[in-house]
Amino acid sequence: MLTDFYVRCAQSEGFKLLLNDSDDKTSSDDLRIYPVVAPEGVAYPYIVYNTITSNPFNVLKGKPVAEAVSVQVDIYAKDYVSCLMLAQVLREELIDQCYMQLNLETFDDETKSYRISHDLDFITSTDFR
Repeated sequence: MLTDFYVRCAQSEGFKLLLNDSDDKTSSDDLRIYPVVAPEGVAYPYIVYNTITSNPFNVLKGKPVAEAVSVQVDIYAKDYVSCLMLAQVLREELIDQCYMQLNLETFDDETKSYRISHDLDFITSTDFR
């Protein structure tokens, strides 16, 4: 099962303000939130997310109605303060929807960018689309 992480973030005013390339900062169409890998040359800051695991709650008869989904979320920014701001928005917007764990803070010498990584664990309906 794929995650609905983007859908959750697209409802957030904080993400719309900080990660929107369009002139309309209330739009969720152009958020710099990408599954698996960011496009080459993307503007900073941005978020990349990956589904790590997806485990259905199996039942004896019928289809599972929910799954435990783990998502790795990596925040990238050119300065540490911007990275922290996005991490704070992530926490404020999603803390009541998942179990959240900080994994890593790092600096990449090659790209001269900061990265903060979290693991998020959701209980997700199998019929979220």
